[in-house]
Amino acid sequence: LAAAQAEPIEPKPVEKDPHTLRKALYPIVLLYTAAFLGLELREFLFGTASRFLSPEMYTGLLAAFAGEHEIRRWTGKTDRYALSAEFVIYAWWLSYLVILLWINLRAGCTRVMPADYAAICKEIIVVFFGAGVSKFFHAQAADSDAAALSKAKQAIMDYAAGHGRITTGQCAQLLGVSVRHARRLISQLQAEGLLEPDGSKDDPGYRPTGNSV
Repeated sequence: LAAAQAEPIEPKPVEKDPHTLRKALYPIVLLYTAAFLGLELREFLFGTASRFLSPEMYTGLLAAFAGEHEIRRWTGKTDRYALSAEFVIYAWWLSYLVILLWINLRAGCTRVMPADYAAICKEIIVVFFGAGVSKFFHAQAADSDAAALSKAKQAIMDYAAGHGRITTGQCAQLLGVSVRHARRLISQLQAEGLLEPDGSKDDPGYRPTGNSV
């Protein structure tokens, strides 16, 4: 008897991370945040206004930073800079709250909120609210994809159980997918211990294992 052999699995090419823009944006956003926040606080405490940093440029950088993060989320890339976005929100709004309390609770306080402060805080909320909406829809899409994958795997197992075995071609025809995608699904079921090779090199197939019962 010829030894049962599985179809060869094509190695997945290693892709380089194309999102190098985030590596450049990260230090720029942090430096800009520290500088802008410091100048706004100086204006509040000492009345010295500084206008050489543009609020529009800053919120544009934040929008690019948040957008890059969402691109990485939707393309399945890890993001080690995710917490920095939360830090930006907390830094601005905590300082805004402190200034607001200072103005309203200190008797005889003559200081006023810097002109750009409230506007920047509102823009930050808009930017990161948009990112939150993107995160929500990504989670919904991920749940839908997981359900579809589970349904496809169950269809493969039902066919294999009913016919004794299943080939890659039969799997592709059953699900209406490419042979490559069918091979990937069968490989996942093999890795889960639910399918095992059945047949010869000339007639490769897969049958349910005892674990699938």
